Amino acid sequence: MNFLGHTEELVSRLRVIFIAVIACSALVAFLPADIHSLLSFGLYSPLILEFARTVQHDLLPEGVSLIAGGFMDAVLAYLMLSLLMGVLLSSPIIAYEVYKFVNPALFPSERRSLAWFVLSFVALFSLGVLFAYFLYIPLTFKVMMYFVKSFGALPLIPLNDFITNVVAFMISTGLIFTFPVFVVLAVKFGMLTPNTLAANRRYVYLGLAVFLAFITPDPTPLSMLITIIPLIILFEVSIIAGRVTLKRSRKTQAHSQS
Repeated sequence: MNFLGHTEELVSRLRVIFIAVIACSALVAFLPADIHSLLSFGLYSPLILEFARTVQHDLLPEGVSLIAGGFMDAVLAYLMLSLLMGVLLSSPIIAYEVYKFVNPALFPSERRSLAWFVLSFVALFSLGVLFAYFLYIPLTFKVMMYFVKSFGALPLIPLNDFITNVVAFMISTGLIFTFPVFVVLAVKFGMLTPNTLAANRRYVYLGLAVFLAFITPDPTPLSMLITIIPLIILFEVSIIAGRVTLKRSRKTQAHSQS
């Protein structure tokens, strides 16, 4: 296809992803926490509110109180958590649509790896979300509270600000963890080579260190080290996966030509 054809195809795939995320978000937004209580005409309690209480219990630093700075803060927080759950639930659809967009450029044998691509994307995305929830976010919030207490300010955090940061950290970390999947795709298309990645790893590591030094304002290098270690591992995994992919692609091409 020409450029316009590729653009139309991309817009079509993005439309499906958007609809899937919105549909899944709407579903979890109204899903009851206890279906038996609802069927027995008991009190209706949305699942998202139960999830919000769990997030507050697990991630809110000790001594910090949440406040509603406006009438819409609780509503916006509710929608943000629904969006987070919607993205998590629709991640297989997102992976599938990305794969279908690049599918015409693949050989028939490579198209059979759809299940591998979807499972890898979902697994790495979920791993990134768990990493953010159990390690990165708690550490980041503790560092932020260090600065709040250093200024002698009262630790009163707007509800919407707290939830927005949680959702942003979890989704962005999840997407970062899917980096090896996209490296494999780039190698398949000839856009990257594993040797290029390996030769420039020192510059990549330096760039990651500088970037994390800005987004993790810790007076000690602890948070930066905890964050950069999994990223370095993912980068090395990307190089290995790229080499395996390149070797298989060359075998496939040689077999098709013969």
